[in-house]
Amino acid sequence: VLGKRFREQIIGMSRRIREHPRAGGLVRLCRRTELVLVWDDESSGVRCKSRLDGVPEDAEIGLMDLKSTADASAGAFGRSVYDYGYHHQAAMAIDGWRVLTGEKRPFTLLACEKDPPHELSLLAVVSGDTTHGIGTAEYRSVLHEIKKARLTGIWEGYPTDVQPMELPKWVLQRFNDAE
Repeated sequence: VLGKRFREQIIGMSRRIREHPRAGGLVRLCRRTELVLVWDDESSGVRCKSRLDGVPEDAEIGLMDLKSTADASAGAFGRSVYDYGYHHQAAMAIDGWRVLTGEKRPFTLLACEKDPPHELSLLAVVSGDTTHGIGTAEYRSVLHEIKKARLTGIWEGYPTDVQPMELPKWVLQRFNDAE
C-alpha cells in the first residue's frame, strides 16, 4: 500500500515538473545529472563532497537540487531548508563548484509538493547572500571540529554516563496545564 502511494506521488510530481513553464525547461537543460563534486575545503583542509541533482546549461540557475516537501511556498519551505540543513548543502555546493571551476553559480532548489496538485517553487541561494553565509559558517564550523578531532584523536559525542531522561518542555507544559 505504501509503495503504491509513493509511486503515485513520484509520477504526479514528475508530471507537474515537466509541465511547469520554468521548471520543466530547466530540468531538460540539465546535461549533467547526479554530478559529484570532491574538493578540499580552503579553511580547514578537510576533503568535502557534494552531489548535485543537475547542472543546467543556464548559468543563471547554476546548480540544481530537487526536494519533495509538504509545502513548497517560499516561507514554509524556508523552515524545511533550515530544519534539514539544505542551507549547508547549498553553501557546500556553491563553494565546491567555485573551488573546482572558478565560477560563482547560484544553487537553485526545486521544491515540489508531494500531494496533488504538486505545486512547486524555484528558490535560489546565491553566493554571498545571507543563506549562503549562514550555511557556510555552520558547515565550516563542523569541518574545523573534524580537523581538530583528527589531530587530537578525540571525537566529541554524547556523554558515556547514564543521563536522566527529560521530556520536552512543551510536554511538561501541556501536562501542567491539564491539572
